[in-house]
Amino acid sequence: MTENGRMAAVRILERMEKEDLYVNRAMDDHLHVHDLDREDRKFVSRLVYGTVERMLYLDHVLDRYSKVPSAKMKKVVRWVLRTGVYQILFMDGIRDAAVCDEAVKIIKKRKMGALAGYVNAVLRTVAREKDSLVHPGTESLEELSLAFSMPLWLLEKLQGQMGFEPLKEFCLQSLGSAPLCVRPNLPKVGLKELEAALDREGVAHRPGGLLPYALFLDKVEALAKLESFRKGLFQVQDQSSQLVGEVVRSLELGGSPLVLDVCAAPGGKSTHVAGLLGPSGGRVVARDISPWKLERIGENVERLGHPNIRMEEKDASRAYGEDRESADVVLADAPCSGLGILRRKPDIKYRLTPDSLESLGRLQKEILEASGAAVKPGGFLVYSTCTVNREENEDQVMRFLEEHKEFKQRPIHLPFGALDPFLEEGFVKLMPKEGGADGFFIALLEKEKGQRNG
Repeated sequence: MTENGRMAAVRILERMEKEDLYVNRAMDDHLHVHDLDREDRKFVSRLVYGTVERMLYLDHVLDRYSKVPSAKMKKVVRWVLRTGVYQILFMDGIRDAAVCDEAVKIIKKRKMGALAGYVNAVLRTVAREKDSLVHPGTESLEELSLAFSMPLWLLEKLQGQMGFEPLKEFCLQSLGSAPLCVRPNLPKVGLKELEAALDREGVAHRPGGLLPYALFLDKVEALAKLESFRKGLFQVQDQSSQLVGEVVRSLELGGSPLVLDVCAAPGGKSTHVAGLLGPSGGRVVARDISPWKLERIGENVERLGHPNIRMEEKDASRAYGEDRESADVVLADAPCSGLGILRRKPDIKYRLTPDSLESLGRLQKEILEASGAAVKPGGFLVYSTCTVNREENEDQVMRFLEEHKEFKQRPIHLPFGALDPFLEEGFVKLMPKEGGADGFFIALLEKEKGQRNG
């Protein structure tokens, strides 16, 4: 592995911290500008995501072997050491000596040569003593926090909701990379047609498991270079998110229904529903709060070719007079803590605070209120999140139902046997990696006919 890959990883992590970017955004931005070959891209991705994923444990190791606490290190030095320790402890096939040598080179290139000896000494000590390191256990919350780099306060909250053993399994399943899941651009493209196109391009694929048309793609480094992607034969969307479209399809709406997607970016649910409805089967209004989010939706709508989607820049937490009781279905995929997608955004767990969870709860409540006002009598509200936090899921829904007697919960029934274990109390409740899917929650609420908003 060349120094370029390690240097790229450090630069990505530096920018993530400096500009307060999510790690996937910092990674994508760097790879868009710097053309790394396939092996370098693979290495950089593993190193960046792995370092963030294990950050609390890496700092614990550094604090054991460094005279300078990790919290007081220069930022560049801290990232060089973190990535170095991650390679030594968690990446096979890499010589420890090479890790140390390349770390020293990076420090010198960054005009910090006076610290080269220090960096070299810390990493060589870790390499020499790695076999004697006592790895943390998993029998207490404190041990789980260290073993899985999960903030202790968050573990305490989740244990109160799910119990210790399910919490341990959640922590374990939140490590590693998530599979790349796609769906054919229904009804324009069927599953067999998509599989044939992927075969022609030499793209390995396998069934998703939960949905009959979902596929996992393996070893795809540059999605946008695939002809099948550019031609709009498929859309990237996790199976858990695809279930929202299947919930809408299960309603058998008939006629020409209006579906309002109030938090639509990047457009996966809107385009899925539009495809399931068909160009003459209904209309989808895809909304989001900012121009750049609408731009992402627009790119997917144009590539996939859905004339029955209209885009609007509006705030999901606001009730608009023109929306009042106008929609047959409202999709509210609310902003959330994201605990179901830690494999994709491992830095989420460090960004969350008790105060931020409270703020999210207030925003979710406002979005539910505004969304409910837009549903016709006899229409439906589909509330979803990509978190496993009960306060944002069941608790939020039950509070809404208590305050809005015109709505009732409608149990979700889908014709896929593989989903049966994840239908609890009428909700869809997925934990990460079950079936390869992300953690996800879906509730279906129906406004009674003849009942109008107060």
